[in-house]
Amino acid sequence: MTPWNSRGNSANTPSRPNTTDQAARDQRLRPDTVSTPEMSNHWADSQPMTQEIVRRAYARWAPIYDMTFGLVSRYGRNKTVEFINRGRPGRVLEVGVGTGISLPRYDSNI
Repeated sequence: MTPWNSRGNSANTPSRPNTTDQAARDQRLRPDTVSTPEMSNHWADSQPMTQEIVRRAYARWAPIYDMTFGLVSRYGRNKTVEFINRGRPGRVLEVGVGTGISLPRYDSNI
């Protein structure tokens, strides 16, 4: 049995990788560098993006999206809307509005 340290790593495994290991790991994770031919078309060979796939994904995530991801970005989203509300009245283009979670927070003159 292998003893584990408080970080969940084996006691024989360093808890922090050295910079050479990290650089090698970063290189492998870059999308423009693929180490084997089998991996070269991994994403391209997966299921093609169709409207039906996108529709199903939205239908699956919509009921829980704001509860799940809204909490993660709530602070930044609220600060951004507060900043915009303090500015001049006008129009705002919210790119990637998603579920519209921040729309009710805009002042009526925006």
